[in-house]
Amino acid sequence: MYCTPDELAEWLAAFCDDRGYGALAYVRSEQRPRVLRTVNLLFTSDLWRLFLVPVAHLSNPLSTLSDARPRELGWIDVEPGSLVDLEGARVLTLTEIHAEDPVEPGAEPVKHLRALKRKLRPQLTTGVRGLNPVTGGTADYHDISSTQGARQLHAAGVLWKQHSTYQPVFSPIATGE
Repeated sequence: MYCTPDELAEWLAAFCDDRGYGALAYVRSEQRPRVLRTVNLLFTSDLWRLFLVPVAHLSNPLSTLSDARPRELGWIDVEPGSLVDLEGARVLTLTEIHAEDPVEPGAEPVKHLRALKRKLRPQLTTGVRGLNPVTGGTADYHDISSTQGARQLHAAGVLWKQHSTYQPVFSPIATGE
């Protein structure tokens, strides 16, 4: 989904408070993750990966990202988008949130993530159009959503990209298309 860093921070902080989750936050300039019992950090372009973890599991922090096993442990995996300045242009990158139920019983990340998505649904508009500026080809993606804040940024000239270094740019699909 395309959302502003402030919107994402607000949603995840409320979600974690409601569901008893904390986070392991991976910041580009740091070797080890930040262990957050409450999710209250600023979502900047330095934050590149976030695992939402039941607070009880935060007592054993990982040393590196390669040690993380979110699927096995029932964590919610967040790849936060960010606002970046790139060659004179402002770019908003895609946020992805994934969860899978673990083999071990007890954790229910998929159920919790569905609850978050239901809560957010009224704030989201579904559908984006991708444009490859090299070939001129376009494609519609009806499973990618955007928030009002992201749409306002787009209207103000901020580019939407999946990743800041990728060529394709995205835009909201106009209602009725």
